[in-house]
Amino acid sequence: MLQPSLLETFKYFEPTVGSSLADYIMLNPPSDEFEVISVAKYLQPESLMQMIEARAVEEKIEDLRVAGAVSNKIYHWAVLPGVLALMTLAGVGLDASVENVSLVFKDGEPQALWLHNLNHTVIYPPRFPLPIPNDYSGKLLTSVDQLHSFVFAGLFQRHLSLLIERVHALTKVSKKTLWGNAANTCNSTYEELKDCINTEVVQADYLTLLEQPHSPVMPGRNPLYKLMRTETLNEPGLPAEIRVRATCCLIALYHSILLSVVTAL
Repeated sequence: MLQPSLLETFKYFEPTVGSSLADYIMLNPPSDEFEVISVAKYLQPESLMQMIEARAVEEKIEDLRVAGAVSNKIYHWAVLPGVLALMTLAGVGLDASVENVSLVFKDGEPQALWLHNLNHTVIYPPRFPLPIPNDYSGKLLTSVDQLHSFVFAGLFQRHLSLLIERVHALTKVSKKTLWGNAANTCNSTYEELKDCINTEVVQADYLTLLEQPHSPVMPGRNPLYKLMRTETLNEPGLPAEIRVRATCCLIALYHSILLSVVTAL
């Protein structure tokens, strides 16, 4: 019963967010045009190292730390926007833990998540835009805190934290840089959502993710805390304030190396 409700939710938000929800979250097994790899398999050290090394070869990156950071950044863009958008727009909590998701690739790039099992999905009714059937058998939540705890446990504690630990172990790139990639993707996602929904809802989720030292993101200190900061501008035609990341994503280092090579040639 839940799957049709999610499909209807995707359609409900199409006028404001287009097809992006369906682009990021797949509810049915992907067609043959896609390559599908379970996240559990992808995160095995040997498999993950192959992916990072392939990225290094493709992008002509010599420093494995840079290749790890670039791969990690692309991964976050495939995983975070859809799960976070459904939570904020519709009060839907997906189980995005490693065991329940596969990465969907197209032309060698991760594009979306395929959810294996929707039975653990939860709904926070005040945010859900459609009528919930009286015979709905899924779990209904009574607070935003419960929604955050459920979504972040699967998404961060049982998924992205494992990715970040392994990329760090394999490439020695700073964990703060890798968490900075996640923070940047979260920030960009919520900048887009501001145009689609009540800004108070967006702000509540944003603050919990990025501006609380202790939050449901992870036990202990929130690794996303203070990885984005506000810069004030005083330039005609530009916003008064912009959000920038506190850590370098290392792509600038990659581009500076390319520039040096080109200059030498």
